[in-house]
Amino acid sequence: MKTTRLGSFSTEFQEALRELHGGLRETAAHLARISGEAGCGAVGSGLDEHAGELERLFERLSQERSTVFLFGPANAGKSTLINALARRSMVEVSPLPGYPAPVFVQYGEKDEVGLQRFDGSSLEGLGASAARIELRRAHAELSGHMRRARGETCEAGGAVDARPPTSLRRIHVSVTNQDLERARVRFVECPASAAPLFDNHADMLMGSHAGPGIAAYCVRAEHLFDENAFRGVEELLGLFKQIHVVVNLDCESRDLSAAGDVVPGLAASDPVRLIEVFESLCTQPRLLQALEQGQVRFFPIDLLHAASLAIRSEGSAVLPFEPEALDAPFAGEEPTGTAAEEALLASDGEPLGAGDGSLPRPMRELEQRLSASLDDSEELSTLVKSTLRRAREIMGETLQLLESAELAVAVRRN
Repeated sequence: MKTTRLGSFSTEFQEALRELHGGLRETAAHLARISGEAGCGAVGSGLDEHAGELERLFERLSQERSTVFLFGPANAGKSTLINALARRSMVEVSPLPGYPAPVFVQYGEKDEVGLQRFDGSSLEGLGASAARIELRRAHAELSGHMRRARGETCEAGGAVDARPPTSLRRIHVSVTNQDLERARVRFVECPASAAPLFDNHADMLMGSHAGPGIAAYCVRAEHLFDENAFRGVEELLGLFKQIHVVVNLDCESRDLSAAGDVVPGLAASDPVRLIEVFESLCTQPRLLQALEQGQVRFFPIDLLHAASLAIRSEGSAVLPFEPEALDAPFAGEEPTGTAAEEALLASDGEPLGAGDGSLPRPMRELEQRLSASLDDSEELSTLVKSTLRRAREIMGETLQLLESAELAVAVRRN
């Protein structure tokens, strides 16, 4: 996701008005120097105020982010999907259970980590080693508290709070990735819906962001028919207008044929058929309704293969931070040859590999739909309209100041 409407608008808006901003500051400073003898202090103050308002608009746009929220069970491939979308090794994948708090990944001036606790305290500016140590300590502390809480629950016969105030609410990962800055995109990797620290997804995301946001849901192909794999999806359907379900394929999977031969598994040979069977056997009414209405769309993708192609096409190096709080699977050995590419075939027989050697076709389609959903969001439309309206008002008020009699008298005197 190299560009979004928010990123383009932010860049173009600042480029278009940067010269005006500089001119206002320069003119205001000049009028301030001669205000005593020319009597134009009010005009200079007004121009300086408008320059300040433009600065605040610039700052607001620079802070705004479109957010891609990633949901799904543990080890479903959420971290791998982030790396594929960013075309960079933004986060290191790990088979280890991660700390059950959302991880916010976005651009920063330094590669660093921040940890926010439920009691309002935080640890900021942590390096890779310090963050890793603190996360391990916090996770061990939380696990110990949960064991004690469950023991007390059994003894007392009632519920005991399993969320200590010092547990972590959010993990912030800042990366020096200019593509993220230009696109104004951030990723939020959310723990499984059964995470012990939150009652539900709404509780997990409370106060996270009010800007454009979309949801992607990762599930492994081998878990597609396990209803627990879609736990919490019904709630997400009430929070997001669209959910993009990524069925994480293993195109190296093998099955045993009736003749005893080892053959490519269904996920490798016919992923579209896999999804068709799921739709016919799904017993969750709300999910079926969302499929029929187009609120949910499936994307069968070998995320490991897609991320490998994406990162190699950009020549990116792995970032130094390797958070164990991220719960995607360990990559293992990369597939050799073109077996994975040949296995990913569409129902019409068209190869799913990218013709330009970058992302496979379903991955590019997912990226395009995610970008389109962000670009068409009501939040972004409101932001653009309000920003342009205020910019026009500033320009109109500036013109009135420049045409004022007070400034005309000052010009004649000087």
